[in-house]
Amino acid sequence: MLVLEEHDVVGRPVACSGHVSTKIWDVIPYNEKIIENKIRAGVLHVGKRSYEFRKKDVVSYVLCRDALDRYVHSLATQAGAETWLNSRLTTFTQHKDYVDVEIYNTQTKEKTTVRTKMLAGCDGPASAVRHGMGLKDPKMLHGVFCYTDERDERDFVELWFDIPKFFAWRIPRGASVEYGLAVEKGSAKYYFEKLLKEQGVRPTAFHAGLIPYGLLPRVSKGRVFLCGDAASQVKPFTGGGIVYGMTCAKIASEAVNVEKPQTLEAYERAWRRELGKEIKLGAAVKGVYSTPLLEPLIYFASKLDAEKMHMDMPTTLVKAVKRR
Repeated sequence: MLVLEEHDVVGRPVACSGHVSTKIWDVIPYNEKIIENKIRAGVLHVGKRSYEFRKKDVVSYVLCRDALDRYVHSLATQAGAETWLNSRLTTFTQHKDYVDVEIYNTQTKEKTTVRTKMLAGCDGPASAVRHGMGLKDPKMLHGVFCYTDERDERDFVELWFDIPKFFAWRIPRGASVEYGLAVEKGSAKYYFEKLLKEQGVRPTAFHAGLIPYGLLPRVSKGRVFLCGDAASQVKPFTGGGIVYGMTCAKIASEAVNVEKPQTLEAYERAWRRELGKEIKLGAAVKGVYSTPLLEPLIYFASKLDAEKMHMDMPTTLVKAVKRR
């Protein structure tokens, strides 16, 4: 297996928070070294009121994002993968028994063509592979976040729902604190500067990235398939895509046979069976943001048993209601 990395190092630039649920360890081996903080609660600020959702045990982890990438890359290398740095896919051509992939080296400015039995597009929100497949782009959020040198080891994250159709966040990372937000429309810069001013924040580093969301009709075609952000395998109500993406990568590794492109249908069915309902319901939850229904929904959810709800699976909210 050949992995293309368009940058000169794995894990940089950082474009997401790395705040993940405990389900992360269902798809990769546990690694204490990449954990910056352990979270047990979330505090949601809506208007003038705040609501805490707390569990007895750890509900999520704040991971060093670039260290996570390097760790996953090391696992792939141990499994036999080869990596080309400074390498970006430009175009590809599908044939009956193979795919020709044109690769551009950003350092040498040279182009190389590689022949492969199957192409996996794991190339992010603005996926060149998705565009080459002629598939429709998902909806996008524009996320921006920063780190401060403020030390905070407390066990809760905070969300503010005064951002149009999304929210702002504060994540204690142990040796630092992360502030961020995402917007669907309007100026992310305007709302971010407003957040920093309100919180009295002096950032030490800024990061930004696109966040896709929504269920795509298809993520495969011929001998090519998408995974992760490229496939919009992302939680619409939080913007988190690490666990969903890695879950789908695991499903692909079990379902897809590079000798038999028809097995991509099994991948399509399996990942949708696992996450399709979660993505649809997550989109419905996001649709309530910036509406009068948001606070009643959060108030109602705060009265349910938090132990029965999971941050990756909005269907558990429905199940918690039925169990009342």
